[in-house]
Amino acid sequence: MGALGSGLPALPIQCRSYSLRELLHALGLGFEDIRPIDAHALAAGHFVIRYLDPEEWVVVAYEFDASFRRLGETVVPLAAWIGDRAAPLPWASLAPGPPTPQPPPGAGPGTR
Repeated sequence: MGALGSGLPALPIQCRSYSLRELLHALGLGFEDIRPIDAHALAAGHFVIRYLDPEEWVVVAYEFDASFRRLGETVVPLAAWIGDRAAPLPWASLAPGPPTPQPPPGAGPGTR
């Protein structure tokens, strides 16, 4: 399939073009926090959409047919996909980062 983001931004399925977000909704995966990456047509009637699940911090390759039935999925930790890249991937920046540590109560400026 190639590098993440190297796929298509939309797929023609049964005489209609579906955006990545429309594909996620048609597959029942249209949750607000899911970040679509790309899509691929693997063979006649066999497709895959790759997306980031920021809650689990994984990349999912979700395979389906022309009737939007699940054929399988591969789940890989995000770190395994991006490795030691110095520059962040555009779609990964849409995911929330780790929480920012907060100082304990009463430890703000001017307190003793």
